[in-house]
Amino acid sequence: MSCEFGQSKFRAPRQAAKMSFAKKSTTSATQEPAEASANGWYVRVGEADYGPYTVQQMAGFVLERRVKAHTLVRSPTAEGFTPAGRVTDLLSAFAGLNQTAPNAPEPKPARPALEAEVQAHRASVADDPAAPANLVISADIRSGEVMAFEAALAACGPFVRASEYVWVLRARMNASALRKALSRPLKVGDKLLIVDATRDRLSWFNIGPQNDVALRQLWDSDLPD
Repeated sequence: MSCEFGQSKFRAPRQAAKMSFAKKSTTSATQEPAEASANGWYVRVGEADYGPYTVQQMAGFVLERRVKAHTLVRSPTAEGFTPAGRVTDLLSAFAGLNQTAPNAPEPKPARPALEAEVQAHRASVADDPAAPANLVISADIRSGEVMAFEAALAACGPFVRASEYVWVLRARMNASALRKALSRPLKVGDKLLIVDATRDRLSWFNIGPQNDVALRQLWDSDLPD
């Protein structure tokens, strides 16, 4: 079993007597009491205890984020393990961690109300059928008159065929005028749907009465909050 202590990995001892890195050492009779106190810090990772460490090493572990506020540690004068964030001798290290941590990015200023701008633009072109517009056309041409359809489309303005059934057009006309122009080459069974992305308008041809009603009910319907 391997234990991860911060960024470093140590092998957890199988028996306490065989611990190397985590071996607990006893203070010699000649060691000064203050030195014994300073060197008696331990860190618990899983079921293994690592140490001894000095208080300076413990503070370094905090700044390196190897010891976190919830990490269990034991000071030389404590009888048991305590979360590091509650240990008085380490509070200054945690305070320094907060000071050296990268500052949170400044919140970006709120962008202007784009919806209001869009609505204002739509209102400015809504009554002008000759204003430049972006239109998306979906057509199911079962009659095979695709070439005639694209010829009528090219007469309206530059376009791109996005897929087998979808074209995007830039033209000086609204959806209603475009429907009239594109429906001329279509035959019985051909279907046409036009979205005026600039004016937020929808127009269609030969989609059937049920779809006609459903689209009218769906377009601009209220949505739940």
